Amino acid sequence: MARVFKYKLALEHDTELIEVPDGSCVVHVGVQGNDVAPSLWVLHGINETGETRTRRYRVVGTGMEVDASQTNYVGTCLYKGGQLVWHVFEIF
Repeated sequence: MARVFKYKLALEHDTELIEVPDGSCVVHVGVQGNDVAPSLWVLHGINETGETRTRRYRVVGTGMEVDASQTNYVGTCLYKGGQLVWHVFEIF
């Protein structure tokens, strides 16, 4: 049976490491409640191999630099209606 789990990202790190089941996938990027930093909602239980994998993410604000040749875009979210806009990239 599949389940969705939430992973909070930190803004103070250049790279955020998250251990997830191999084969899991991000289904949503967003800010919840009064959190300033975004979270990832990850679907577990679909095409999983039983192994885990450390995935690396980077959160950048609009106008900040990101190396597009070494990242995949995951999603964008708004804090307080757009006062801050965060873009999340997976680093490979």
